[in-house]
Amino acid sequence: MRTLLDTNFISRQLRIGILTFLIAATPAQAGLLNQCIRTLTQLALPYAVEHHTGKTLRAINRDLDPTEVVLGERIGLGDRGGLYRIKPSSTLPGIPLTTVGLVAKIPHTVRLSGKTGPHPQAELEMKREIETYELLATQWAKVKSDPAYPKDPAWIADKIPTAPILKTISTKEGTVLIKPEIQGQSLKSLWEQTQGKLPEEMNGSLKEIYSMIKAVSHQIKTPIQDGAGEWKEGRPFFTDINPANLVWVSNEAQMKLLGLKRPSFVFYEMTPLINRMPQYLPIERAP
Repeated sequence: MRTLLDTNFISRQLRIGILTFLIAATPAQAGLLNQCIRTLTQLALPYAVEHHTGKTLRAINRDLDPTEVVLGERIGLGDRGGLYRIKPSSTLPGIPLTTVGLVAKIPHTVRLSGKTGPHPQAELEMKREIETYELLATQWAKVKSDPAYPKDPAWIADKIPTAPILKTISTKEGTVLIKPEIQGQSLKSLWEQTQGKLPEEMNGSLKEIYSMIKAVSHQIKTPIQDGAGEWKEGRPFFTDINPANLVWVSNEAQMKLLGLKRPSFVFYEMTPLINRMPQYLPIERAP
């Protein structure tokens, strides 16, 4: 089971064969194969990883951090972690009160692995997301100075169009990220629903998002770990712009929380593409 999760549920030999196929395949064939792999992964994940609904997660060092996260319904299941609603009975010191619900992102624990606690690759993904969020926050002024950055984006100057990480907690189940719950339709579902004919308001928002992405890739380098485990600058930061990772936000409370001046697409998470096939915005593919 561990090998399956380490290689995204396919063997190393099969991955080599698939990569060889992708090099020779047409874009349509490569896209179809990638979608099949993602679908199989999603079908297998519920049986491969632990379900944490109903658990209470506590900080390892209770003297320094009395946080208690009571997990409710699981509302998301990714390749490396699960997303759970946080129940009101939780104790969350340091997190400002908001009318928007909160969620916890937790690294996967593999079932029947003979070990407890988070899978190493899943835990690394949580830490990578934290590192990325902090990197963007500290270098956002550089991003805004880039010529590609949109002139009057929907988000205010000091905000990044993504769900913010409000707090991180070190628990025996791994590193837990607390975020506001961003509700709305994903670009993927909207694109399918409208058969690619999005309203002009949404098309304009996607153009702003894409311009921002270009500015990020010009100004920020992807953090990578060297042999000693130290984070170093790598290649340009290419944001994971999978259409399922963008959500349309028009609710006033959520717009206020995210610093939006008008309805806009925002990222569930702004993480770099690492060992994944690039996925581009539909508007960039459209004729």
